[in-house]
Amino acid sequence: MIYWTFFTDRLLAVNHKLEEFVREKILGITTFAPVIDGQFLTESVYKGSFFTKKPMMIGSTQNEARLFTRFTPHVAEETDKKFFPYMNKKESQGRTCHYHNFHFPNFLENRKLLTGIMYTVPKYWLADSYSIENSVYIYRFDFYSGIFKLLNLKACHIIDVPIQFDIGMYLYSGNILKAKRLGYYMHQYIGNFDKTGNPNGKILFLKTI
Repeated sequence: MIYWTFFTDRLLAVNHKLEEFVREKILGITTFAPVIDGQFLTESVYKGSFFTKKPMMIGSTQNEARLFTRFTPHVAEETDKKFFPYMNKKESQGRTCHYHNFHFPNFLENRKLLTGIMYTVPKYWLADSYSIENSVYIYRFDFYSGIFKLLNLKACHIIDVPIQFDIGMYLYSGNILKAKRLGYYMHQYIGNFDKTGNPNGKILFLKTI
């Protein structure tokens, strides 16, 4: 037991130093991720070749990054240095030219840019790659209400989780019945996908909610 405690303490200490190092260089809060080592993983996951013949359903929310910019001010105030750590000024400007009047730091636009970098763009990259050999179904979750509206989080990261599991529905105060109805249909679409590989099968429409 003493040895195990010593081992975990050392592991956590090393992890803390690694997190500090990574966050000095790259924007984000997640240190551990797939690493391209040239042997087991030879290229980015979303660009890889896939040999399985199974359908995929993949999605994200409309305003994923609003959760992070709302509660982590350093993200909202970040400049292009950590958004694009491996690009020069011209290359980073090429990535932001699609955003209206974009300039760093920009609290509102950083939300959109971070959503694109972390979720939307990789989602479509993966879908494009995987769809060469397999069926892919893509969705975007736009609904928000209650606390998410009050805090101006909109359809942020994790807003869909309580609805999927039918828990904490008080979070959607003002539209609880609509949230429940949405969860009901989500269950049916996900169930169809689990059973047939296609979410667009038979749907039982609610009349009481």
